[in-house]
Amino acid sequence: MNRVVRSEQSIQEEGAGERRRKSSIPGLDLFSRRANRDTRGDEESGLVSNGETGSSFWNRRGGRVSTPPRSPGFFNLGRHHWQNKYQKTYVDIKSIEIRTVLREILKDVSGIGLREDKPTVEPNLLFNHLPQLENELANAKAVPEEQQNKTLISHLTLFNNYISTDYASTIKRLYPLLKHHEITFDLLWALFLPNTLIYTICAGSGEPRCLKLDWGEQKETLDRGKFFQLDCHYVDYDGKTYGEAGAVLEIDEFRGARRIDSLGVFPLAYHEDEEDVRERLIERGRKFGSLKGMHYKYYKGLAFFKRKRGVVRVNVNGRIMVDPSTFRRINPNYRMSPVKESSTYSSSGTANAEDDSENENEDEDDPDGKIKLVGATPGAAKKKLLETGKTAESIKDALVPEEMTEEQLLLCSPTVLGFSFGDKLWAEFAVEHVNAIKFNPDAFESLVLPEAQKKIVKALVESHTGNRGSRTGIDDVIKGKGKGLVAVLHGRPGVGKTLTAEGISEFLQKPLYIVGVGELGTDSRTLETQLSRILDIAHVWGAVLLLDEADVFLERRSVHDLQRNALVSIFLRLLEYFQGILFLTTNRVETFDEAFQSRIHIALRYNDLDKKARRVIWKTFLGMVAREESGSECELRDVVNDEELEGLARRQLNGRQIKNAVRTAQALALNKNEGLSMEHLKLVLAVTEGFEHDLKGTGNLDTRTHDPPGQPAVPPEPLLLRENG
Repeated sequence: MNRVVRSEQSIQEEGAGERRRKSSIPGLDLFSRRANRDTRGDEESGLVSNGETGSSFWNRRGGRVSTPPRSPGFFNLGRHHWQNKYQKTYVDIKSIEIRTVLREILKDVSGIGLREDKPTVEPNLLFNHLPQLENELANAKAVPEEQQNKTLISHLTLFNNYISTDYASTIKRLYPLLKHHEITFDLLWALFLPNTLIYTICAGSGEPRCLKLDWGEQKETLDRGKFFQLDCHYVDYDGKTYGEAGAVLEIDEFRGARRIDSLGVFPLAYHEDEEDVRERLIERGRKFGSLKGMHYKYYKGLAFFKRKRGVVRVNVNGRIMVDPSTFRRINPNYRMSPVKESSTYSSSGTANAEDDSENENEDEDDPDGKIKLVGATPGAAKKKLLETGKTAESIKDALVPEEMTEEQLLLCSPTVLGFSFGDKLWAEFAVEHVNAIKFNPDAFESLVLPEAQKKIVKALVESHTGNRGSRTGIDDVIKGKGKGLVAVLHGRPGVGKTLTAEGISEFLQKPLYIVGVGELGTDSRTLETQLSRILDIAHVWGAVLLLDEADVFLERRSVHDLQRNALVSIFLRLLEYFQGILFLTTNRVETFDEAFQSRIHIALRYNDLDKKARRVIWKTFLGMVAREESGSECELRDVVNDEELEGLARRQLNGRQIKNAVRTAQALALNKNEGLSMEHLKLVLAVTEGFEHDLKGTGNLDTRTHDPPGQPAVPPEPLLLRENG
């Protein structure tokens, strides 16, 4: 007990002596430490004027400095506690001159505000900007002596000397490592300065990308241990606005020194091909800016979509629709950084305090504050902001792709959001692999249809898409009802029903959205949701919608099958208000419900192909093979002569069978490294006709084992029976 009492007395005497010692130092009241007697609330402790009990000084590592800095004291160090444990050191800036310099140097650093009465800054941030501070001091000394700001020079000299002295050991370790392009985990904070351009690889697409660092700091969790977290931003597009979206990158703890460019994330300046990477990413940024709105494109490469844990990658080789707006609307729970529609920033880069209260609803969508917009949207939004009292200088215009700087182009997202028609998949597509579509203008003309039918179909689709000019057709009595174009294509398989829809989409240069029964399902509880979504998307994109083999939804209703009745009723109702182009194909038109008759604009019957039609189809596909073999510079050869073509046309095959026969014969010729000839076609047709006879039950099926010619037949082995016991 006596030891404790003496210890408390010694502490009180030490504190009194320290206060007497501090009172003798002139100007010390400007930089004394704020003390909080209640240790439970010491986490928020800071600095106050001289005279408080417990005033002391601490370096950046939390160690106590026995003697205060010998200066007029225009800055000092504060330490945060939680249950008397050291947490972090902050530098309280009291010198107005130093504040002014730091405002200019740190104006673009997010989260740093130097306009408070007693602003605080982390020492590591000051060390990272020591070259700029030394440059400011040199500029102040370069002014003629009679015009020099002596106070600024004095304070900056003291400030820079403190940083250099306190970080002497760090400088001794850091500079040799950086000279050899190496770094240790505990020094990552000195490598990743705010506003540094960061290079990394997109986790989903594998494409290189750049981001701009907002803040980086070391963190630790129980499950992961230590890691370095980098809060960054990049330029993204949400279908309406180009703005800044946030991203969080992490570097797991590692042992020893590592090469900087071997890290998964590192400053772009340390890339061995920095200039080439810059040029490539800037060019890709221009392409990203050109994909504003909706675009029907061709894609060949790796696409991906995010799951709860990780990403799922798929290879896509086909046509896609780039449409971020519809993507976000259809997939509202997809993990992505939102781009806010309106926000204002002051010239120093920090958000106005009054804006926070006005945009409370927007902040709920982004609780971590990782997303911000580059300025306000133009037009009405900007006018509204001006009316609320914002100055024109504090409002930046929204990003315009054509006016982006090279740095903004560099920061553009490496992926765009869209839909793959072949895979029926919403995904993210690499901008690098998005290309223009080479449409086939002859696809519709190659249809083997009566000329009258082709003219009717062409006139209807042109009228519906508005290609007739200013003239428009009549509407229903109820506006918005029955404005779609519904065509039924019926006939036997392989006579050109699906090809008609494909030819129309090529003629219009619009997407072809093929829907199957598997995608819609046969449950009436989900059919309405799925079909409504598909009809909505097709109308937004102006797509030609093809419902292949639609018999299950069009069959006649009966009093006994309530499930089918529900499917047909839903389909009838939704069809009434569809405003796009819909093709329905079926082989059983005689089973249609009579209510569909009034909802069908045109019904095309496809008869079996005659000899003339088959000759045209054979010639078309054989001509395609000839063009592929000869190339664009050589003259086309005749794969078969007229007599052989006439023989092929006499065979009872439909269009799909002819195409399959030509493709199989071509594969056989390629395997033998030969040009396609009649011999290859005969071999394939013999196999095809044999299968057709077997399918119809008119062929000779022999299941017995056939022995090689010239060898006697081997009798079957006798069946051995094993007796028990």
